[in-house]
Amino acid sequence: MLRTSAALASLVFAFAAPAALAQTSYVVDLTSNWTPGQAYHAAVSASEKAHTVVSIGGNKVQEQTQSRKVTLDADAKALDTFPHGGLRKASLTLRTLRVSLNGAPETDFLPAGTKITAESTGETEKSFTVNEAPASPEQASVLKLVIALDSEKHSDQILFGPKKPVAVGETWTPDQALIQKTLGKDLGKIESTQATMRLDAVEGTGPARVSVVSGTVNFLGVQPALPPGVTPNPGTFKAVLDGRIPANRTASKRIENLTATADFSGEAPGPNGAKVLFTINAEAKNATVLTFP
Repeated sequence: MLRTSAALASLVFAFAAPAALAQTSYVVDLTSNWTPGQAYHAAVSASEKAHTVVSIGGNKVQEQTQSRKVTLDADAKALDTFPHGGLRKASLTLRTLRVSLNGAPETDFLPAGTKITAESTGETEKSFTVNEAPASPEQASVLKLVIALDSEKHSDQILFGPKKPVAVGETWTPDQALIQKTLGKDLGKIESTQATMRLDAVEGTGPARVSVVSGTVNFLGVQPALPPGVTPNPGTFKAVLDGRIPANRTASKRIENLTATADFSGEAPGPNGAKVLFTINAEAKNATVLTFP
């Protein structure tokens, strides 16, 4: 009797296993193609902070923390797109644009109703106009933190998307060499890159489907450009991202979150043979919600 039960159980599991393991795979498009004239509302919060310490002979001689936070609320429209579906140019009408420096209360940076035009001009470069006049360096520095555009060659899908359908819970490795070439282009020398993406969940079906994704990118052995005479030590740069990506941009909401952290250091000869050590710990965050009517 026990043998019969064991054999029956084995037979049941043998037939049940394929059904239990079968998973639905989904095409994940991280770009969700834009169309010229498409209206949307943008709500963005971005921040950056850098902590710098200078030590001589192991004794701290200087310490500084600088921070900036920018929040944007605007009605926007796509003006032009790239062939890969990414956004090349957009116009925004500000509801609010506020800035806080070094923990001070936020203040209005530009008044409500200000017209902004943003255009992708390179891999990571953007140009801005403010009420049809070229943005000042200070204005451009603030706007680039809260206005996202794609590049001519690389969209989110090209950089981070899977090359085949994936199941919920499945991970994939994006093109790490391409990520290093694009996202890491301003970091200096990079020894290696590790990147992983994951499909966390799928909501809805058909055109209303939403992909919930997350991922990490690690740049290791980073040696950034430092002041003359300072030799960089290998450091790290890590980006953690997640998003809620709709299959299309009709009556849907797109959410993107990014946190990037960097740890760098450098050495230089000091007085009486003492070593001067520079350490920099930096963090940048961006939370974006795009709502489409």
